Parts: sequence; structure tokens; C-alpha cells
Amino acid sequence: MESVHYVSVATTPMCLIVVGMGLAEHSFSSALPKGVFVTIVKLMIQPCLVWLIARLLGLGDLETNAVTLMAALPVAINAYLMAQDFEAEEGGASNAIFVSTFASAITVPLTLTLLGVAPVL
Repeated sequence: MESVHYVSVATTPMCLIVVGMGLAEHSFSSALPKGVFVTIVKLMIQPCLVWLIARLLGLGDLETNAVTLMAALPVAINAYLMAQDFEAEEGGASNAIFVSTFASAITVPLTLTLLGVAPVL
């Protein structure tokens, strides 16, 4: 059981190293347009679509807020891992992770405020 703990503690730092290696391997500026596009879709359009679908399905407020907030989170490391595995758009994926994580510092609190579960700043 102790070995599982050690693996779980090392997971986040290792993921950060992998994304950093992806950013260092590919040109940041040449992949920036792709990263920005993916970030806009992921942090702005996807949460709106998920909220709309949740409302159309008749989900309650708690469920709607939960799925909308999940949709508003930044691009995850699995996008880069899959891009690397398929040898396609590694630069765009690593850039999207970086840009969306940076932008989510603004969009996640904004999403919470729009959902009415956070105080207006």
C-alpha cells in the first residue's frame, strides 16, 4: 500500500515534467494559435454547451453546476499523452495545456460566479 502512495505523490510532478518537455521540444510561438483556439473552445464554448445540454436534459441545479464546472476545467495531460502516442500535434497539445491552465485562473471563478455558486468579486 505504501508503494501506491509513492506513485500517487509522484504523478503530478511527473505530468508537469512531461508537459514541460513537450513545450521545450516544440516551438511555443508556432503552436500558440492552436493552443489559443483549443483554449477558447475548452474554456468558453464547451461549458456553455454542457450547461445547455444539462438544462435540456432536466438535470437539477447541483448536477448542472457540477457538469458545467467539470467542462470549464483546463485541458488535461491526457491530451498531450494521446497526441504523443499518435505522433500528431504534440506541440499544439502541450501549448493548449499551458494556455488553458493559465487562462483557467480567470475563467473558472467566472464560471462559478455565473452559476451563482461564488460571490461576485
